[in-house]
Amino acid sequence: MDPNPPLPPPPPPCISSSTAQVLGKRKYDRQPIMLVQNQDRHGGGSAPQVLSSRLSTSRFSELLSIDTMSSKYPGIQPALSEPASGPKATTPTLRATFIHTTPHSIEVGRRPTIDRNHAQSLGALVLDAHIPSVERPRLPANPPRPKRQNFRPSRPLQNSDQVYSDLWIHILSFCEPKFLLEAKTLSSDFYKLLTKNSIIWKKSRINHYGADMPDCPKGLTEQQYVDLLAGRGCQSRGCHVEGTFKVHWMFQVRLCPACFKRRTMNDNELARHREHRLPCLSENDPPPRDGRALWELLPLARTDGRREANSRHVNAETNDWGQDRGRFAFLKTSFARLEDEYQKFRASYPPNDSALMAWARKIHRETMEHMVEANKLESWSKEYTKTVQPPKNQARRQQKIEFFEARAAKMSPPMDRAILWKMAPFKRNLKGQSPTTDRVWETLWSKIEPYRWQAEQVEQFEQLMASDLIEDVPQVMLFRRLHEHRRGREAVPRSYQPEQKFVLQFAQRELARCLNDGVADEDILLLCLKNVFDAYSMLGTPPIGLNFDGTTGPYRLTLDDARMIVEDVLEKMIPPHSVRGRVVFQSLRCRGCQRSDHIRTWSFVDAFQHILQTHARLVGEGLEYYQFAIPYPSRDLRALLAEDGRAVFKFPWYTVLWPRNLPLVPRHQDVSQLDAWQPDVKTEFIALSRPLRVSAFYGRRPLQGETADDEFALNFIHAAKTLNGVQLDGRCQMKIALKYALDLYAKKHPTEPPLSAFLESLDQLTTVNPAIELKFGCGICAGEDNGPRAVQKSKQKKTMYALKNHWAASHRDAPVGWGQGMMDLPGEDEVLQQIVQVDKKLQSQKDALAERARKLSTNIRKRPKSKSSVVLQMRLAAEVLDELFPREIVQSYA
Repeated sequence: MDPNPPLPPPPPPCISSSTAQVLGKRKYDRQPIMLVQNQDRHGGGSAPQVLSSRLSTSRFSELLSIDTMSSKYPGIQPALSEPASGPKATTPTLRATFIHTTPHSIEVGRRPTIDRNHAQSLGALVLDAHIPSVERPRLPANPPRPKRQNFRPSRPLQNSDQVYSDLWIHILSFCEPKFLLEAKTLSSDFYKLLTKNSIIWKKSRINHYGADMPDCPKGLTEQQYVDLLAGRGCQSRGCHVEGTFKVHWMFQVRLCPACFKRRTMNDNELARHREHRLPCLSENDPPPRDGRALWELLPLARTDGRREANSRHVNAETNDWGQDRGRFAFLKTSFARLEDEYQKFRASYPPNDSALMAWARKIHRETMEHMVEANKLESWSKEYTKTVQPPKNQARRQQKIEFFEARAAKMSPPMDRAILWKMAPFKRNLKGQSPTTDRVWETLWSKIEPYRWQAEQVEQFEQLMASDLIEDVPQVMLFRRLHEHRRGREAVPRSYQPEQKFVLQFAQRELARCLNDGVADEDILLLCLKNVFDAYSMLGTPPIGLNFDGTTGPYRLTLDDARMIVEDVLEKMIPPHSVRGRVVFQSLRCRGCQRSDHIRTWSFVDAFQHILQTHARLVGEGLEYYQFAIPYPSRDLRALLAEDGRAVFKFPWYTVLWPRNLPLVPRHQDVSQLDAWQPDVKTEFIALSRPLRVSAFYGRRPLQGETADDEFALNFIHAAKTLNGVQLDGRCQMKIALKYALDLYAKKHPTEPPLSAFLESLDQLTTVNPAIELKFGCGICAGEDNGPRAVQKSKQKKTMYALKNHWAASHRDAPVGWGQGMMDLPGEDEVLQQIVQVDKKLQSQKDALAERARKLSTNIRKRPKSKSSVVLQMRLAAEVLDELFPREIVQSYA
């Protein structure tokens, strides 16, 4: 018989727990919910939701042997007893060894483990412990303290698989709402946990925003509520704008200004057949009783016609709308649903006004409840923005101001507070999150100290302009002298000084050259001025005249010469109020304005006045605009002008030299991509490439769809639906859709379709393509404008039904039909130019996103763009054009 029979399997593992021993049950009824692995969202694989309860042998705390096994299993005692006779074993029995956790073993903060690579050495150590002849190894008295582990996103906690779901819920409830929105994208486990437990979102918003905030409004979940509060980006499907934070609480959605304009409408845009009104009842009846329009039953936004939109106020006493002024906008889709219900109700109960009003009162009551919540949310949001958020930033900003001002006063020589505030690096630092340390101050001081003299010049300029003694300043007296010398060009009849005549001859010659070369209208003004300056600087013997500094000698050009060229040469050749003149004279961009989300263009005179008021007041590296800060008369110069007028100057035109490089660029250039403006550095002028004078529909024919060619309305809607989502503007999309339907109609009919067929399709157009705004100027009036009043009239967009009335009253006998002249639409060559420009920009965005996606796998700090999928799914305008107007296949017969 074998002296060492095989032992039976050990009992199931059990973790010792005081609660389990007393109550006889587990501490947690549920199992761990997730295994948090590498928190890099780009890593492969996802963690399982529920883990197995299988545990490793390193958690057993009992050292088992034959004796202990015999005591636990008395039934096997006879089998384990040795026989009466037989040889004795010469080797000791190898006992099973387990590692257990004791208070002594966890003092150093490390969990006991078994190194698998040294398993054999550990077994030998245990075996030698029972052999008297072998000396046991002694452990050091003071074991080295283990190195503290650094936890990073790429190295999560090792025991994260043991965190139960209720603990995760408690932990996440203390996180900021903004983090919860991002945590949903880290793994599928976080997504499921945050989706199923709304209590996390509720506790998070209360901890972050305060308990006095309004409760979750009706119609929203807690997660949707937090998304509106802390999220960013337009929520309109297909929109790629990421920085939007404006929440329209009346519609419970976050929209960018463009999408808000596309998805809403006001009563002026409704067609006549959609202007439904409710019956008018007595004053004793509850509202609505005044025969109001149907759209007033909807949630309304009070707009100013521009970018601002707020909820319409509700009178709590009457449970009706308050007395608000302005225009009121409502969602197009909401009105379409309400109108459909109204028409069905009218068809079911034609003569019954009482049933109709009962239906209207129910909707009105629900709308008032909804708008009361919207008003509370808007009031709380404005109050929170004013009283809670600013103090945090203002306290940090004020701390920086006091720290930097104190350090500047201790420098040698000390820098005055007014001089410090003229430094652009100082103001930029106040907006950042950097701490106030000595190192930060040393870095800032190295940036502002070289520009002390320029800042003092700007400060002296502001003090003189605000002084009552401005007229006695030498620069102002010189300005008056130069104005008296050059004011003849403003008199009647005009007269010029010899140096002025010389400059005008140069300008006329260079303008004729630009026009003959076919320079783009956006480049004519600046390119002509550049050529005049370059040609004048190459002269060996310039004319003699009165210079900017009051001396008489070789004449040097000033900015008044540039202004004279614009007003007396270019404006004489190109009418400034014509369509072309608006492009030539109103398309200049300032080099100091770096914003790309809001582009503003200027005229030549307005641009320099803007630079003096905005950019010349700060100095720093790359900011040379302080050169324009020269005192000038701030009062009228009536004594120096003709009797019929007087001049008010807002820029020192006569005393500022004409810089080689003007601080202006054409509209087509991206200022953010240019280097800092250097007035004396000669730069190459980047002209706009010559426009493609080719029709976008050259060599193309409309592709017939499922409908017949003469179904004008259906073909028009099909083309508009196909164009939905393309980055072309509404006018260009209308041009393509209208030409598609007109060309198909012309195959069977020699005349244009009736205007009524086009107007009937507009209701469906707002649904299939909201980007096409149904407001246009008159095409014939826009081509005939020659004066300022006509320009303002043609620029005013009209609704389609107002435009229809204008067309019938003014252009009924026009030589062109309504399809060619009723709406001010771009030409066919302009359509092609816009397609090329839009596709080039979209393709560059897609390439940038693809490059960013390749870098995400190597940099865990980078996060993918929230709207990247929207941009990648956008179709190029050229692809849509090929779908509607495929190219003709020319067959050659050899």
